Formats: sequence, structure tokens, C-alpha cells
Amino acid sequence: MNNPLIQEVRAAREALAAKFDFDLHRIFEDAMKREAAEKISIAGTSKRKTKSTKTRKIENVRK
Repeated sequence: MNNPLIQEVRAAREALAAKFDFDLHRIFEDAMKREAAEKISIAGTSKRKTKSTKTRKIENVRK
């Protein structure tokens, strides 16, 4: 596949991994620090409200 966008993303991923010696824990730590500093959710840890199990069961029965 010769898609320039995909190549750019892969190059950025490779550069980030190399920056942290390909250590996943260090990469995640950095993402969490940047998330805290920028007040955004990078690592998918946003705290969204979810419906309770009881509510989902009632909704499933109604369908």
C-alpha cells in the first residue's frame, strides 16, 4: 500500500516509539502527562457516564 497519509502516521508512530526506546509503559506515561497538562483525553480514559446494568436490562426488555 502506497498511501502517503498512512506512511506519515507510521513514521510518526515509529519516531514516538524510538523516543521512548520502544517501551510501552514510558509511552503511556508520557501520553498521560500530556493529557493532564492539556486537559484532553489522549489515552481513552475519559470519564463518561454510562447507564446502569438495571437500566440496560429494562431497555432490552422493551425492545
